[in-house]
Amino acid sequence: MNGISIILCCHNSSERLPKTLEALARLTLPDNVPVELVLVNNASTDDTASIAARLWARYSSPPHLRVFEEPCPGVLFARLRGVKAANYEVIVFCDDDNWLAEDYLLNAWKRMLENPRIGALGGRGIAESDIPLPAWFEANKTGFAC
Repeated sequence: MNGISIILCCHNSSERLPKTLEALARLTLPDNVPVELVLVNNASTDDTASIAARLWARYSSPPHLRVFEEPCPGVLFARLRGVKAANYEVIVFCDDDNWLAEDYLLNAWKRMLENPRIGALGGRGIAESDIPLPAWFEANKTGFAC
């Protein structure tokens, strides 16, 4: 395993990107593990790509940002474009509304090294909302993408 490519799929993400990029900038990983951030601008009609470049330039985070355009809308097309652009063997998908924990990459990297037969890993999503969640959500939250 030669490094990690984070594939950030975005569609009209200019308003969601600040928090997402802030979380990505805090990710920790040993200095000897190469990492890149591949942003796929998926048929956006806003200025997602330029905002991402401007925001990312503020951070001294090691992942180099590369931006690619995918004109066909849909997360499948965005992810396929990201995989084609990725330079590294380990791929982490991140959507524009996901905020990865600081140790997410480190934990994923360790698990992949511990068992090279692993083909895919998943993470635990924790819902965060700007409004109070309905009472039924707590009992059913595992059925939602959060």
